Amino acid sequence: MDEAEQSVGQLQTLPKGVVRISTVVAFGRLHIVPRLAQFFASYPDIHVDVRMNDRVVDLVQEGVDVAFRMGKLPDSTLIAKTLCCSPMVTVATPAYLKSHGIPQHPRDLKEHDCVIYTDLARSYDIDYLEEGDPLRVRVDGPFLTNNTEAMRAALLSGLGIAKAPKWLVGDALNSGELVSVLDGYQTNPIDIHAVYPSGRHLPSKVRCLIDFFAEQYKQCDMIC
Repeated sequence: MDEAEQSVGQLQTLPKGVVRISTVVAFGRLHIVPRLAQFFASYPDIHVDVRMNDRVVDLVQEGVDVAFRMGKLPDSTLIAKTLCCSPMVTVATPAYLKSHGIPQHPRDLKEHDCVIYTDLARSYDIDYLEEGDPLRVRVDGPFLTNNTEAMRAALLSGLGIAKAPKWLVGDALNSGELVSVLDGYQTNPIDIHAVYPSGRHLPSKVRCLIDFFAEQYKQCDMIC
């Protein structure tokens, strides 16, 4: 009877309900959805609604509990928890590099077909570091996109070369589908955050999800 009463007490305190997540498309497919089976095994009463879109959403207006965002965050009333960091890498397929040559210096990218991600403030400028000093290179290329999944597909298809966060291409680097170049010139890693609205108590179901992914990402070499 004691064990039964304890089990009932635990069931009454287990977090439950729907957690609504916002994330960019490729990050959701690569690093959120594949881990949900393990999350559900630990929290069977929590349902997860994953909303994938590369635009920045208004969490309050769209009823989102937590968003996964990358890089430097703008000033806002949102609360942010840093989950991990992701190095920046410049990558292309072996076939592309064989055909176009391996860049030895960031300025060599001016002669390459670069995959352009258009949602950045300066889409055609790529930042590097040379002996600790900032170096900005103006690039160009025939393929442009505002979608992380399309950017990844373009790189894997050999359409060009690009600087990208490791979370986007880490598995392809491990498999050899993509090759990293200009490693000695890369800028600092970018942070990956979980952000959520302030001004209210954080539900246990949301806290459990954030803590779960923070622990998951610490162990993942495709991100960190």
